[in-house]
Amino acid sequence: MQSIMGIKEIIPDEKYRLTWQVGTGRNKKGEERKRYFTVRTYHCTREQAHERLARILSGLGRNIPAPATLTLSQFQTEYLNFCKRMKAYADRERMVKQIIRELGDHCVSLINQRMVEAYQADMISRKLAPATNNRRVACIKHMIHKAVQWKQCPPHVWDEVRAVKLLPENNRRMRYLTREEADRLLDACRVKGGSSTLTAPHLYPIVSIALNTGMRLGEILALTWNDIDMRSGFIRVQNAKNNESRDIPINDTLRGALGALPSNVDASEKVFKVRAVRRSFTTALRKAGIRNAVFHTLRHTFASHLVMAGADLTTVKELLGHKSLTMTMRYSHLSPSHKLSAVKLLDRDSMLTIKKENI
Repeated sequence: MQSIMGIKEIIPDEKYRLTWQVGTGRNKKGEERKRYFTVRTYHCTREQAHERLARILSGLGRNIPAPATLTLSQFQTEYLNFCKRMKAYADRERMVKQIIRELGDHCVSLINQRMVEAYQADMISRKLAPATNNRRVACIKHMIHKAVQWKQCPPHVWDEVRAVKLLPENNRRMRYLTREEADRLLDACRVKGGSSTLTAPHLYPIVSIALNTGMRLGEILALTWNDIDMRSGFIRVQNAKNNESRDIPINDTLRGALGALPSNVDASEKVFKVRAVRRSFTTALRKAGIRNAVFHTLRHTFASHLVMAGADLTTVKELLGHKSLTMTMRYSHLSPSHKLSAVKLLDRDSMLTIKKENI
């Protein structure tokens, strides 16, 4: 069985080393023996080098297309079809199209470390957050990795791209809304005079759920009426990010918001029949005069105000659905009282009491 190993560029557009491997039976341990063949091609384009390698492999009984002809826009169809199994497929689809638009519709086999790092630098110059920068670079890496796995491009392309390092992220301090900002936001989302000024009557209950439960937007939009138990006062989060369900209590504020929703519907139906709230939420933020906030800010707001009200970090961890306490510790700076309480435990230890006569 023959399998392509790839084309390595030695001098751009002048000299290439074509390498492939051919299985030649098995050894005593049952392992496949492989032989490696190398051909050097001078004074040709990269596309001509691919064509020559394809002809060589075709002569060995392996008929493959020249991978240099496959562009990112052509590959995205197969890649996005694979990504449909992801929960955040809509976000991935939007990200892939944005990457192709900004990076350029290059041949998959021509993408290298320098090209990705230049794109990374461009995002930094546009002052995109390190997290946004890293998500896009990680998406490029995943695309190239799948292209190599599916024999759509040579393996050396993956070696180039995976060498790109991600930027450091500082998530310890995060933006959260003050109580006044949260009230202004809810007021901007509220239906007034029988119609919503935002033409999005679903936005007020969605924002109210986020502020009072800390649920992610995807978790809220996936809610069905079966997940809301008004009698027991709990919301069951089924489609959590970590694939673990959790129960969140319904407080009086949220009970009022949920009670205003139509209840004469099939219990298996979704509570909100919308796919996204980006546009209406951005409009509400602008009307409320709130800057530097996104929908995920509401989750930080929920956790931050709980901690500032005296809730312990373990309880906040369970409500947010964090797998470990490490993620929840980012809110610990909002509650210095738990450190003070720990230190005050020593006051009850007579062994540590300093007697006045020894001073």
